[in-house]
Amino acid sequence: MLRIISSRSLNLSTKYCLRTNILRSISTTKNLFKDEDKKVSAFPKTIKEETAISKSVLEDIYTYQEEKPKTFTGKAKQATVNTFWYACLLASVAALGALGYAIFTEFFAPDSPSVIFSKSLDIVRADPTIQSVFGHSIAGYGEENRRGRRKDYVHRKYEQDGEKRIMVQYNIKGNDIRGRVTVVMRNKDGSWEYRFIYVETVTRPIETFTVLDNRLL
Repeated sequence: MLRIISSRSLNLSTKYCLRTNILRSISTTKNLFKDEDKKVSAFPKTIKEETAISKSVLEDIYTYQEEKPKTFTGKAKQATVNTFWYACLLASVAALGALGYAIFTEFFAPDSPSVIFSKSLDIVRADPTIQSVFGHSIAGYGEENRRGRRKDYVHRKYEQDGEKRIMVQYNIKGNDIRGRVTVVMRNKDGSWEYRFIYVETVTRPIETFTVLDNRLL
């Protein structure tokens, strides 16, 4: 009889504990939901406040007007400052224009040494006589400077017989034979054209080959 009573009391106590734990967990969950609701409800307010602040700052920036000087000294000082900034702006524009012109004349103008080197080298490489001496793989390069770079082309602009001329010289190499190319162009009727191109071997035997000759034209 005692065993039956004790087992019943244990079951009742167990049920009571379970019920108590369930009620506690439910109340804790409700509290958590309440806290989250408070955070969510407060979040839009924060966004609205930040948006209002940003809008206010932007309005201040766009609507800000510097107070104009009223005295003669203040007006003179403001005029000096404005003149200085306008001069800086004009100097910057002029410098950019000069830089653009220098880049164009160096790399794109028909009388540019770089352009003359590139185009005349193609003519030299395509010449059958030059190919028979130097081979089909011909490299062209400028003068070697102290750093060992080969980008400087010897060139000279001058006037002769009433027309503008430019002479460009550079080096070529192929089949263990080195040579020197001389190109002369002239400005005839506003356009640049080749006057002559010839190649002279540097290694022995010294030979000279005429690739193009328009001197009689």
